[in-house]
Amino acid sequence: MLDNKEITMTAKTYNITVKCKTEEDRDIVLATLDEGVANAQVETLLEQGIIFYGQNKNRVHCSNVYFSENDESHWADQKRMVI
Repeated sequence: MLDNKEITMTAKTYNITVKCKTEEDRDIVLATLDEGVANAQVETLLEQGIIFYGQNKNRVHCSNVYFSENDESHWADQKRMVI
């Protein structure tokens, strides 16, 4: 039986958001999450150009991958760009 302390505690969540350019890219991301990378013969999402992060050629931080915690319920948990 759970006590009140266990009931009122909420589990932390760690969220990743990938903003895809096309429906096809989205399907590839979902398939990768479902199946994982099978072997070294398969290109990663980064190698395929579906996800990107870091600096572009103008040294500007750019990304289509974001992370957040706890369903962004607190200002410090807001979505942040992966750099």
